[in-house]
Amino acid sequence: MINGEDILIENRSPRVLLIRPPFFENKGSRGSSMDIPLGLLSIAAVLEQRGYMVGIYDARVEGRDVLAHRNFSNGYVFGSSWDEVEENVRKCSPDIVGISNQFTTQFFSALKTAEIVKTVDSRIVTVVGGPHASILPESFFENSPHIDIAVIGEGEYTLPEIAGWYQGKLSIDEIRGIVYKKAGHVIYNQPRSAIQNLDELPFPAYHLVDLERYFRLKKDPGSTGSARPRYNYPGSERSLSVITSRGCPFSCVFCSIHLHMGKKWRAHSPEYVLNHLEQLVTKYGIRHIHFEDDNISLHRSRFEEILDGVQKRGLNFTWDTPNGVRADTLDRGLLTKCKETGCVYLIIGIESGDQGVLDKVIRKKLSLEKVMKAIRLAHDIGLDMRAFYVIGFPGETKAQMKKTLELALALQRDWSVWPNVHVANPLIGTHLYEICRDGGFLVKGPGDNLFSLFSDEGRLKIQTEDFSPDDISELMKGFDQASRKIHHRAFLQGLLRAPKLALYIIVKSLKDVKRLKEFCADTVFFRHFLIKGLSPPVRSGGTAKEISPVIADA
Repeated sequence: MINGEDILIENRSPRVLLIRPPFFENKGSRGSSMDIPLGLLSIAAVLEQRGYMVGIYDARVEGRDVLAHRNFSNGYVFGSSWDEVEENVRKCSPDIVGISNQFTTQFFSALKTAEIVKTVDSRIVTVVGGPHASILPESFFENSPHIDIAVIGEGEYTLPEIAGWYQGKLSIDEIRGIVYKKAGHVIYNQPRSAIQNLDELPFPAYHLVDLERYFRLKKDPGSTGSARPRYNYPGSERSLSVITSRGCPFSCVFCSIHLHMGKKWRAHSPEYVLNHLEQLVTKYGIRHIHFEDDNISLHRSRFEEILDGVQKRGLNFTWDTPNGVRADTLDRGLLTKCKETGCVYLIIGIESGDQGVLDKVIRKKLSLEKVMKAIRLAHDIGLDMRAFYVIGFPGETKAQMKKTLELALALQRDWSVWPNVHVANPLIGTHLYEICRDGGFLVKGPGDNLFSLFSDEGRLKIQTEDFSPDDISELMKGFDQASRKIHHRAFLQGLLRAPKLALYIIVKSLKDVKRLKEFCADTVFFRHFLIKGLSPPVRSGGTAKEISPVIADA
């Protein structure tokens, strides 16, 4: 609670600790994967820039046995134990603790972390931020007495102002973009405008985390490695996520990006991005970049300038776009530059194989004709593609869903476009959630709490008069079987074209059957090395070259 009795404002610079809680996984999930807490690193950089003492504790990777799965509710938690979280908070002795809550599924982990912080010292100011806090800030105060402040939207400038309030430099009601509870009432301050000039932000504070630990854990047999798929080559575990732009001007019904980052697209300048990339390559030895932008190719000339700069500076890394790009922004020239600068695959968001669903249900504003044009060009150039699809929207029929799945299989079979098919998930705060809520399409859970709607898979389920969750499951089961057959057929064809690799696999199977199964399930590996018979391109001295895969890592 924020008031003069509960929190003593002191005339000194506070110590700030930023925590990413242990990670909750639902039963049946793919397991533990490693990525850096990019948002916390960015906030920490601004705090340091303004003279504050700041530390980061990433409980997702710190601790004595971070890959152990501890039972927790309807799933398990991996990362630090709760005792280790408490131990670290005591050791750091912070005045303010910022808690990251990236996903609604991590809500209760955030609450538990706040409880531990207050157990250590009730005077510590607990601040929670992230997408869930931006959309449902009141849920923290309704479910826990241990949260003092919730941050809405970007936190780079909000956290330093909270630190300033702690020092007595400004009052709590002057801080834009926060929600807090005072005298039993939840108070919403004025909203904070989105950061317009992203170049004002310093580079993320990578020095506050042990990057080498992330890289080691990605190679650990107990981990699924990177949170993003990547090609396997020497040093490829030295991968990091980078965001060069924020916001999305489009209105796809299922997307929640604009709820946290806004609808206006904002971007770092090409010079800023190139300087950042050069630092990662030269100072930290990064070999692979995941460009996490939601619209990295939206501004064509800017994206080209970045790619041209990578070539001119001779930056040597491979890269991908795990959140996808719009197919209608791609042409031969741009795709060629992508390949020449080390792109190993592009993901495009197709979403539906039915133009009517795209236009009227998903509101994607995307032409399937332009999608096919981009796929043909990429195939002709030799640049790998993957694609996102989503089925199960209110207003969509089973016949239209089958049309999407048939397109996904056809593109996988004929054009080697690897499919990533998802079931529509009405994330809280999205237009899709509102449609499902107002239409009565959400499958009810056993309780009346909002979070009881979540199924064992950690997602909301949709049911309409046209389909049920069981119908979706049957469609997905049939699709998975068909996709697997295409994959295995391509695998065998690849082995016939690569007899030396076939011999290696036979020898490997005699030594390590478990590792062989993982190797054979590596769709990215087979797509590239077996089907195409190539290795991932990397940059060297301004020209693209091929490097040989280290099969021993497979």
